[in-house]
Order: sequence, then structure tokens, then C-alpha cells
Amino acid sequence: MEPDDITPKLVEQALRALRYHEDPPARFADLDFVAALSHSRAERIYHFERFLIETVEQRLAHYRREAKLPPVAGHASREAVKAALAADFEPQRSSLEMWSALYYRYIEADAQLEVSELEAASGQHERQFRRRVEAAIRQLTRLIRDQEIQAHRTHRSAYLRAGLESPDYRQLYGVHGLRQQLVQLLRREDGPRFVSLEGIGGIGKTALARATVEALAGDSDLTGIIWISARQEKLHASGELEQQNEAARSLDDVVNRLWLKLGYDTGASVPAADRLLRLAPLLANTRYLIVIDNLETVADSRLLIPKLYPLAGATRFLLTSRESLGEFDFVETRGVPELSPEDSAALVGSEVERLSRGSVMLPQTDLDRIYAVIGGVPLALKLIAAQAAVLPVDRCLDGLRAAERQPERLFNYIYRHTWRLLDETARRLLFAVHDVIGPEGARLLWLERMGAGVGLTPAEFQAALAQLHRYSLLEVTRTGDDSLYRLHRLTITFLQHEFAGSASGGQP
Repeated sequence: MEPDDITPKLVEQALRALRYHEDPPARFADLDFVAALSHSRAERIYHFERFLIETVEQRLAHYRREAKLPPVAGHASREAVKAALAADFEPQRSSLEMWSALYYRYIEADAQLEVSELEAASGQHERQFRRRVEAAIRQLTRLIRDQEIQAHRTHRSAYLRAGLESPDYRQLYGVHGLRQQLVQLLRREDGPRFVSLEGIGGIGKTALARATVEALAGDSDLTGIIWISARQEKLHASGELEQQNEAARSLDDVVNRLWLKLGYDTGASVPAADRLLRLAPLLANTRYLIVIDNLETVADSRLLIPKLYPLAGATRFLLTSRESLGEFDFVETRGVPELSPEDSAALVGSEVERLSRGSVMLPQTDLDRIYAVIGGVPLALKLIAAQAAVLPVDRCLDGLRAAERQPERLFNYIYRHTWRLLDETARRLLFAVHDVIGPEGARLLWLERMGAGVGLTPAEFQAALAQLHRYSLLEVTRTGDDSLYRLHRLTITFLQHEFAGSASGGQP
């Protein structure tokens, strides 16, 4: 039953049925907010009747309190009911009169005065009393509609979220402002069709994308949410590296998943290019939200984005990638920042407390030491927190520096693939700065001098800088006409261990 189908006339029929102990119109049993309470039709009717009774009683009680009148007495005599009704009409407050007239006309169950008796007790003429009842029925109808609209949104939001992976976080830290920006961007009719969340592995791109989708799932004009994961491996906070066998690995994989998730024939032998042509009118005119997670692992990801462009009209694409998509003018890029020292401490402290069941509470000095080595990379912080719940912090940090089994997997997950993609000049620049760049970052002139110090020409320096930025190894912060460049603490820790003393940056 749609909210617009709930009319004052239909609600009055339900109230009349309640008064005379009959069943209300059967359509009320199909309301979402009562259907959620029971599978039994008889129980749904019961819950709807209870909603009517309790809503009217609560409204009357509220306005009686405002008028400084006592609560309605239960099991009242006929004379007591007449006195209560007269008291409700004495202050001449329209809201109180409305709900009082409705209550005694249909809800009050003991005295059950006739309409003529109610009119006499209230001091109102027949038409005036009827107007009070009708006004209350209109308000009651709006309350029922509001309840049903909320139930629709909840039911629909749950349906849209059903295709999402379960979140791998209990609470997000430090990205609430960015999430709100993303929600606003993706809701705007004139907003970007493609938004890309970018940063190193483990920085929280997937978690932020999922939280953004959660916030959008209740939008009434959103037809559907499609989540396509291209993540080929996942590092758990336990340190275990798990291969993701269902990941999309190519342009064809992504197109085929879109085809199937939009309900097209699974058996149809249609080439990917033709499938894109058929999907374009639907997605261009219907608002879907399509998420492609870990886009950089798709073999032909740079070809995929232009292929998807014709599909984006009403539909929006939210992408996560370790490689920047800034080369595409139509893609709005957002870098996911690492957590601040305060948010990092909150995340580690919360995880340690949870995993130790409250038996371990790290002092601030330990939290500061963890941040000094790791920085604000959430995945690395969660991995260290899992160890710190059972081991001293010194042991955990020594293990990270020594690249024992779990930290080795962490570095492999975040850096090894990216390291192999860097050319020689980018590696040389990274080595030149990693040991001496401060936590607050450095300016371009300083970086140029460091590049020249390892033999880079101005052209090579520019290419190396662009490459480090493309792979999110170098963060750039604009400060007026100048820029600050900085490395993640975890990047520095990785380089100090893996390649200390290597002038050329050999393969790991």
C-alpha cells in the first residue's frame, strides 16, 4: 500500500470498525510498518489497531499536559467522561479539542457515549464537533503516512544494502567530513558523474566508499546500488592474506557483472561492447549508484573509464583506486588522508580494548610511539592493535621493523606491486627524500634540490614527482600559492627496512 493511498476516508473507516469491534479495511494489513512486525495477517491487523489507539491516546495526553489537565482516567463512568470532555474544550485550544473529540468519538472504550451526548458535553453544535473530528482524522492520516514512508525508506534501504559486503569496521575515524562531501557530490543533479577515492592500500578507501553508500541508500530517487569488487586479495587485521577469487579482473568482467546485476539475461551471448550499448540508455536515464572497488587491479582499467563514460547520465560511479584517475577530466578525485594522531590513537585504543575484552588499555606514550612508526594508515594500525592486545608494544614495533611474518604481508599488500610499477627516476627521488623529509612535509624547491642531488634532470624530476603522486606515495597539500609534499610514516618505515643502503632501489 502506497502512502498516497492512505486517505482520511479510509482512516475513518478503520476508526469506525475499531469502535464497533469489526475488522478495518484489509489494505491496512499490507502496510510496511505493520508487516514488519508479523507474518500473520490477523496479528498485523492487531498491530495496526494498537497503533491507532496509542497514537490518539498519546496526542491527547500531550495536549492535556500542555493545558495542565490530568491524564485521562481509565474505566471512567459516563459522567466522568462527560466532565473530561468538557474540561478539554474549556481552554479553547484547537489541537486539544481535535484530539479529544476523536478520542471520545472512536477510541474511548468504557462509556462509549453517543455522538449527541458528546456534542452536548463539549458545548459544540453538531457541525462544529464534526469539524474537530475531521481535523484530527486528517492529522492522524498524516501520521500514518509518515510512519509508512519511513518504513518504505527503511525497507528499501535494507534492500539496496543487501548486495553490499559486510563492513570491516565498527566505527570510522577522521573521515566524517569527507564522507559528507562525497554524499553531497553524488546527490547533486549537476554533480560529477564519476568520483574517485584515491590513496595507498589500507588507507580506508573501501570503508569510506561503503559508508558513503550507506548514507545514500535511503534516497527515494535511487533505483539501485551495484557494488563490483576488483579486489584480488584482502589483508585481515589478523595478518592473514586472503585471495579474492570472485574479483573482477578485466573490462569484460566489469561489464558482465553490470549486465547480470541489472537483471539482463545470463545466457545471452552478447559481446561486452554491445552490452555497454544496451546498458547506456537505462543508466543514463535512471539513477543508479555503481561502485567499482580497487579499480587499479583491473587489467585494462585505463580503458575501462572511457568505456563507462557514456553510461553516466543520471547514474553515478564511485571508484576506489591506488592509482590516480586525475588524467580524466570528467572524474572528480578525492584523496583519502591518513588519520590524525588523535584519530589514530582512538582507533588503536578502541581495537585493543575490544580484542582484549577490556583487559588492556594502552597509555598515551605507547599510542604516540605506534603513530611515530606507522602514521595514520588504518589497516596497519588495526594490525598492530591486534598484536598489542596480547604483546608488549615494543615487541610489536620491533616485529614491524624486522618485517616478521605479519608485517611482511602488510608491506607486500600495500607497497610491493606499486614499487614494481615505479621507474628508476621515481625510486631514486623516493630514496633521496625518505630519510630526511619531516613529518610536516617539504616544499617543491627542497624536493628539486634533493632530486638534483641524485642526478635527476629537471624533466626527470617532474616525471618522477608526477609518478609518486599518481601512486599515492607522495601526498600534496595546497597552501595558497605553494604546496607541501609529504610521505606516510608507514612508507618511510617500509623504505628504511627494505632498501636501506640501496642507492638505486633494487627490486624487493
